[in-house]
Amino acid sequence: MSNGVDTTHPVVYYCHGGIRSGYVWLVHQLAGLPTARNYSGGMAAWQKRDSK
Repeated sequence: MSNGVDTTHPVVYYCHGGIRSGYVWLVHQLAGLPTARNYSGGMAAWQKRDSK
């Protein structure tokens, strides 16, 4: 575990719209780190989904 991130579990990246987290996810993959996912659409999509 480095910087408080437990890489034995999948890491989920998210931001407001899903763009910045997509860049971080790509860097994560290129670094060869264990499983990661990007929450596509970000928090805006999450909030929109919950408002239905």
